[in-house]
Amino acid sequence: MTAPASRKDLIKYVAAEGHITQAEATQLVDLTLQGIVQLATHNDGLTIREFGRFEIRHRAPRVNRSGFGGKPTAIPPRTALAFTASPNLVQPVAE
Repeated sequence: MTAPASRKDLIKYVAAEGHITQAEATQLVDLTLQGIVQLATHNDGLTIREFGRFEIRHRAPRVNRSGFGGKPTAIPPRTALAFTASPNLVQPVAE
């Protein structure tokens, strides 16, 4: 099994497939990722057809029990960016 691809791998792929320099590919990848975060957080999510949906999920505060002694610990509320893959993306991965 191979290791997961990194941002650097994505930049190399974009540079090779787009016939552009790695510096240009770096700027393109960074702007794309920055745009996803900005649009998803300032709107009610972001949907990219044939790819998936990015959405903001609000987690409620809760109480957790420690595995050591069973003491309750408070977990504060938080906001997270979540991704749900489109069926068109999931199907080729599953095959």
